[in-house]
Amino acid sequence: MDSENFPKCEVEFEGKLYQYHLRLRDEQKCLELLSRKGGKVFYFQNIFRIEFNDNDFRLNDGQCIFRIPTDAEKKYFCMVLTEILKYWRELCPQYNYRDESVSVSSDAIYELIKNEHCDRSAEESPAEAWKNYFKDSRLKNVNFVTLEEDLQMSEANGQIQYLKLFTTSKFLSHSAPVLMLAASSRSAYTVIDLSGEKIDEELLNVLQVSFKINKSLRGLTVTNSQFEGGSLSEPLKFLSQFSLLRLLDVSNKSKTEKDKHDEHALKSLGTNAARNLVDFRISNQNLTSDAISHLISDFRISLENVPVKTLSLICLCLSGNTVNIGDLEFLLSNSPYLRQLQLDECQLDVFQVMRALETAKCQKLELLSMKGNEFGDKALSDGKTFGALESLTFLNLSCCQGKGAATTIGSIWTALKDTQTVQRHCRLIIKECGLSDGDVKSLIRYLPNPSRIRSLDIGGNHFGDETSSLLEVLLQKTKLHDLSIGTDKKSRLQLSKVAELLQRKECTLKRLKLGKVTSTDEIAPFLSKLAEKNPLESLDISECTLKEADTSSILQLLWSTEEIFMLTFNPSHLKQTLPQIENFIDRKSELSTFCVDRSCKDANRMTITIWKSDGVTARKDVRRGYINSFPESKRLIGELVNPPSDVLVAQEKLSSSIARLQLRIPAEQLSYLSIHLPDVDIAKNAIEEYRNTPSLHVELLDSALDPTAVAKAQKAVLNKLADALQAALVETVKNTMESIFSNLKPAHGKEFCSVHPRAEELIQKVQPLIDSACASIPTLLDQIVMPMVLSVNAKLVQQMYTYMLEAITTDVQNCLKKVPERSQLVCRSTVPSNPDEYAQVSNVLDPKPGPASPTIEESLLTSPKEAPLSTVFRKTSTSSSSPTNGKNFLILSSNFGDSWYANWQLSSEFFEIL
Repeated sequence: MDSENFPKCEVEFEGKLYQYHLRLRDEQKCLELLSRKGGKVFYFQNIFRIEFNDNDFRLNDGQCIFRIPTDAEKKYFCMVLTEILKYWRELCPQYNYRDESVSVSSDAIYELIKNEHCDRSAEESPAEAWKNYFKDSRLKNVNFVTLEEDLQMSEANGQIQYLKLFTTSKFLSHSAPVLMLAASSRSAYTVIDLSGEKIDEELLNVLQVSFKINKSLRGLTVTNSQFEGGSLSEPLKFLSQFSLLRLLDVSNKSKTEKDKHDEHALKSLGTNAARNLVDFRISNQNLTSDAISHLISDFRISLENVPVKTLSLICLCLSGNTVNIGDLEFLLSNSPYLRQLQLDECQLDVFQVMRALETAKCQKLELLSMKGNEFGDKALSDGKTFGALESLTFLNLSCCQGKGAATTIGSIWTALKDTQTVQRHCRLIIKECGLSDGDVKSLIRYLPNPSRIRSLDIGGNHFGDETSSLLEVLLQKTKLHDLSIGTDKKSRLQLSKVAELLQRKECTLKRLKLGKVTSTDEIAPFLSKLAEKNPLESLDISECTLKEADTSSILQLLWSTEEIFMLTFNPSHLKQTLPQIENFIDRKSELSTFCVDRSCKDANRMTITIWKSDGVTARKDVRRGYINSFPESKRLIGELVNPPSDVLVAQEKLSSSIARLQLRIPAEQLSYLSIHLPDVDIAKNAIEEYRNTPSLHVELLDSALDPTAVAKAQKAVLNKLADALQAALVETVKNTMESIFSNLKPAHGKEFCSVHPRAEELIQKVQPLIDSACASIPTLLDQIVMPMVLSVNAKLVQQMYTYMLEAITTDVQNCLKKVPERSQLVCRSTVPSNPDEYAQVSNVLDPKPGPASPTIEESLLTSPKEAPLSTVFRKTSTSSSSPTNGKNFLILSSNFGDSWYANWQLSSEFFEIL
């Protein structure tokens, strides 16, 4: 009967106090907590522990605490406790409940584990094995005195929930039971761990006594132990019927064909042991199907004369033994709380197991592993779906082979359908299942069906030419987030097309692992194509063989990342270029808006992870020019377009210095023959280029961080500077020729009045020299631009100008010191020995008035700004070292300033003597 009085009580949840009205519902078997903002319900079947004292009423180890300051409330909670105990006595009469504690019920244990481990989102992988289910305090090689002290201290601190007690054969037979009893008195949950021990008959006899007196026994672990006599089944017979054995693990680490089952390990469980098992593992024992049937018979007997015909199993592992499908069907049909099922190498038919899972009692199953079983020799034609398995998040079918593989896998794909009510995602592993091109058509028929499989490992199969078709369907018609795939040795996979599929909007893939590919030449185009638009969060190409030439593609992909990205590759063949990758990682961590981490598990596997730094704007694509986002990008780009006064001054000085430095290069290559080019023209071009092209700055800034962009930025700079220099050279030649005739006219008088140069012939003579000089400009400028680009500071543009100005100014000063003195370049004028030699030039220009030619002494005393144009002619004889092919040549020297001098060699073929 429902209680009519609704007392108000103060309730504590997770350290916070709330006010609730309490209502005991007899029909629903629950306790309701009511308030204006909402309520809570505690069903009796989920209450596994009650603590009742004078001040409070605690449920489930303090999950909910009711404050009871008055006698009326105490009386009400006494009624609540009576109803709960009544419910459990009626449900499970075989247990002897005390008034102050309730600690039974498979439902309660299930809820306990669910609360501790199983509250996961749909994206999370299934929980690990229940090895952490029993929280333990480990005691080994201790005597009774130290054990008593440790237990008292732990109990006082509230640390004992589960006690794992190690015992060894070194213990005396009379001390082991005492330790067991001491542990039982201090802990409500005890686990005995005999893993790796030598177990003889004497120790087994001790266990018999311990099982009798230790009613708090909750777990027994005997993994990889060596039995020297007796059988573990004997002590289990003495297990108290009041002990709730939850964990029994009798497993070996591995199984081989040569191993034989150790009959001393486990022959039977016993009814008391099988009744309440939550976690039962007996893997890799090489048990026959009859031996497994004998063990399962104990589970059958445990359900006799019990009101609730269900097993408490949450985790069941029978891997490495031969299992009959009938015995498995019994366990599945009576285990409604089963969450993990491991059946690796059990000689089962996958199709039959999936059929057995159609039972409604397997809806909580999360992990299913059937590695190394069979798909059957007959291909299935019906293609019917299996049970929904709404909670399944992990399914391992690797190494399962048979003709029915494709149909079974397709049916499983369809069974795990994606609906609005089922949001949990699933991982499917079908590695090394013998799938080939013949199975692709069958798989493609099922894959477009909506499925909640988000992770697929299909590597190690024998796909050939049909791999591209399979990938197209997987990437475009499914909702996969994680894919691992490889190809057959004879097939050739066009990875560039795979990159195009990844970049389409229909593709949802975030993590990709590529197995071995036949052609290593496909890797570089794949990485380069992926760098244009990288949708992946993780790429694993560790099984692919890389070459030294692929390093640039790796760096390009790493640089283009916009979000978190992890790249795993094999660095064993990149010994020479690996330092470039490491240097890139260091520089990108320091100078970009991303953090980079590098880890090497072994010599054949390196992982590089890149993610955004907190609070820093991400870098955009460099190809977008000045709109790229750097730290404080708006302010910096604004300074590039409208620089402040100090930056303008730096730009002026920088441009002038760059111009001078550039002019030095061709002058050195032309052996100091010619004139000094005017600074103002080149400086003007340079300053305009820097002021009006902010994208050039952004490209330079990126190139300082990205080695793959250096060549592109360098080429752009070289082309612009080479064009400016070439234009200046052409203009200078024109001005030089005009100055020649202007100075010849006063010196030779009327002989030159009718001399006019033929423009076309003059260009033909001069153009080869200009082309030769311009051809050497990019090579020589490379020596200047390369360090200039790599020395750029990406944080502040003004620092870039300052650094470049200081570096280039120093370089200019060093070059000026190497330039010959004026006296070495300027020669005294002399009268030509044969004036008629210069008088026979056809089509002379009209005479233009010009200033008188000063003497050498006057030109030396003239200031740079006031220095008039002066030209000196000197005819020299041909020497063996001069490249004139036995012809006379002229040395022309003109002065346009005080700092720079150059020399041009003009062959006598420049003029046609009339």
